Amino acid sequence: MSAALIFTTLPGRWALTRTLPGTGTITGTAMFSPSGKNRLAYREEGRLTLANGGESDVFRAYTYELAVDALLVFYNDPARQDLMHRLHLAEAKGGFAASHCHVCGLDRYALEWSWQPGPRLELAYTVTGPRKDYSLHTVLTRLPS
Repeated sequence: MSAALIFTTLPGRWALTRTLPGTGTITGTAMFSPSGKNRLAYREEGRLTLANGGESDVFRAYTYELAVDALLVFYNDPARQDLMHRLHLAEAKGGFAASHCHVCGLDRYALEWSWQPGPRLELAYTVTGPRKDYSLHTVLTRLPS
């Protein structure tokens, strides 16, 4: 039930703030848009500001799908449409939370995902691998329609 409840709160515009410790920050917006039965297209756009002062525009896109017992997150790339995360949500601190680790070759993308009334989403990634060792923290807050 929690996955269906959360899924209904996602469509619309969100403010995005992402922190990449030691690297920089991203600020911008994200949008969840219906794209079929039980599917949402997710797209974020923002401005990356590096710790050294450099700046650039960035974007990212995924597809969210409601499954019977989970939210599924897929890459939104025609060349790669495999499952990235399966989020089995459980009640946690007045909201819902899930964790999942996606393995891509020798790299691991460990995700802590939480939803709070308001609504507010937080995504904390820890990425490790032979050439990767970083974390990032994203906060999405609902914007007025």
